Amino acid sequence: MIKGVLFDLDGTLIDSAPSIIRCFEKTFADLFPEVVLSEEEKLSFLGPTLVQTFSQYTDDMDYVYKAFDHYVMHSTLEHDNDMIPPFPNAEVTLKTLKEKGYQVGLVTSKKNNMARRGLENNGLFKYIDILVGFDNVKNHKPAPDSLNKAAELLNLKPSELIYVGDHVNDIIAAKRAGMKSVAVEFSYNIDKIKLHDPDYIIKDLLEIIEIVEEK
Repeated sequence: MIKGVLFDLDGTLIDSAPSIIRCFEKTFADLFPEVVLSEEEKLSFLGPTLVQTFSQYTDDMDYVYKAFDHYVMHSTLEHDNDMIPPFPNAEVTLKTLKEKGYQVGLVTSKKNNMARRGLENNGLFKYIDILVGFDNVKNHKPAPDSLNKAAELLNLKPSELIYVGDHVNDIIAAKRAGMKSVAVEFSYNIDKIKLHDPDYIIKDLLEIIEIVEEK
């Protein structure tokens, strides 16, 4: 029986892809000017942690974290300017889940303060029971650690939770954690996601309500 729903943030609840790509473009222009990013490369940045991404371009971990901070600076400005909208029906989905008694959590590769800001800017944070972010675990998706941490915080078994995401790493992490996986069809990565056989693929976030009630 499903008792709770965990969501990814970027590309799942909020339409942050254009903002993320802009922030990467600015960071690479400032710190990796010799790198010419293809459109495919830019899309590959949607999902992994910043450390995972920047580590592909330098072995110097000090420089990786410099790039990390530089990206966060640009991202903070975008959040502060309310440039990242929610996806259609994000709020009504979260509100309905809470009204029906389900626990709701957020599991993201983003730092906690940035994730919370993204939720608060869109009026979504009030529906979230727990938030597990970059700061809370050592091993990030596709490792199951962050999902296991969320289950622990909610005092639920992994089998009592489903995870909704927009990236291959989300689906792999859910499977490794023993949770049902749900992919959003509006993901930029949907073709790659389908190769990993998510349990469900939804076109609209409201479909989550039907899924949890049938389980």
